[in-house]
Amino acid sequence: MIVFWRLVLAGLLTDYTFQPLKFYHWKMQRPAGKIVHLTLLFVLSLLLAWPYLNMVWFTLLGVQFKGVVTLVILTALHFLLDFIFEKDVTHKGSMPLVLKVTAHQALSFLAIFVMAPVVDLHVTKNIYPEKAVIVLVFLILVMDFARRVINTYECDFCGVPIDSKDESLMTTMQRIIFYLICLIPGPVFIILCPAWFAVSFYAAKQRILDLSNFSLYFGSAFAVACGIFVRIVLYL
Repeated sequence: MIVFWRLVLAGLLTDYTFQPLKFYHWKMQRPAGKIVHLTLLFVLSLLLAWPYLNMVWFTLLGVQFKGVVTLVILTALHFLLDFIFEKDVTHKGSMPLVLKVTAHQALSFLAIFVMAPVVDLHVTKNIYPEKAVIVLVFLILVMDFARRVINTYECDFCGVPIDSKDESLMTTMQRIIFYLICLIPGPVFIILCPAWFAVSFYAAKQRILDLSNFSLYFGSAFAVACGIFVRIVLYL
């Protein structure tokens, strides 16, 4: 599943790393922003999947689709998902914002999973052949996807506006530390994870860190779950 994980990385880089808040608002307000966003997604996907573009990626109704055509389809689907789930992202509608975020991400992953070719299982018997890519994918999920889930949840159910850059940086660092602790070789992470949670809990209660209960518990649990998954990929 080399291509799957590479395309997931391309999607996460496009949606989070290379989409700061100002760019996001530009994308939502101007057609040029949408074009730049989709072009960046296509180019990153093209570069990361370059060695596999001449392969048949998937077959539908007897028609074989190779790499470039499939990437065009995936980019078009990404535009459709953006239109469905992000057109009113700044306003509460019939669907909570947090569900829009999670549905958008889940459907993006599903589309990639369905269309990406399986090029390595018959050789390596391993669905995680490129460990560095897996580490980066889950790092972005811990840093940015979790932040967006937390922000939209708090907007939906707590009436909290999107947090400031300082608060976002501090809460993001709290999750990254959990993630990195889980990647330490040996069993020491079993001790360090509860210890870091205790520090985080104390800092939140003393308002040293501006962590809501949802941010503290969900963010910590999500970071640890991602870290343990990557740990299994790295060491087992």
